[in-house]
Amino acid sequence: MLVSVPENICSEVGFQYLNKKIKNAHLLESSGNTSFDKAAVASVATGNFTPPKSKTGKPQTNYKIAVCYKSK
Repeated sequence: MLVSVPENICSEVGFQYLNKKIKNAHLLESSGNTSFDKAAVASVATGNFTPPKSKTGKPQTNYKIAVCYKSK
């Protein structure tokens, strides 16, 4: 998918990581550009993820990540 975006733009995407799979990817904070937001959610939903080590010993299931495009 080719998306036309401004030079610097970010969306925040939330997701769950259960049974070694990304689930329920969704937009938490919009970039203001609907096409970019949709592409950000789709990239997280189909991406690979290795969770960080838990400080508490309990596995974490909810995550959020900023998906940004910055030119130059």
